Amino acid sequence: MGLIYLDTSAYLSAFLADASEHEFYKALWDEPSNQFASSRLLRTESLRQCVRFLEEGLDVGTVAEIRQRLAAVSLLSVSDAILERAETFTFQLKTLDAIHLASAMELAPDLEGVATKDAKMRQRAAILGLPLLTLDRPASR
Repeated sequence: MGLIYLDTSAYLSAFLADASEHEFYKALWDEPSNQFASSRLLRTESLRQCVRFLEEGLDVGTVAEIRQRLAAVSLLSVSDAILERAETFTFQLKTLDAIHLASAMELAPDLEGVATKDAKMRQRAAILGLPLLTLDRPASR
């Protein structure tokens, strides 16, 4: 059973058929032995994206699935400790991405991998010693 940290790009790609790497992220999601965790940011970012998706004409069923499946992701509160860890990173990274990586570090001992589509975030996760899930390194089964 693998614990996978999802950032918002990876989470949403599992549901958007036209997203690059859709099949990879859908397969992660569909594997029953996988467990998912993320920062509480995932919920806010995903729900904000749903508003945009509806305005852009994405079908209501897909948006409903995005909202419903959030319940299956364990969400870590954005605590002072996580914010302080994100503040200490000595490399350049967008603020919300830094919070995601700081959250993933909270789970590091149990983490099978971090799933993200963002190349810079993958690079920074590797610097921090976090395992990554990529097309050539999927979750073990």
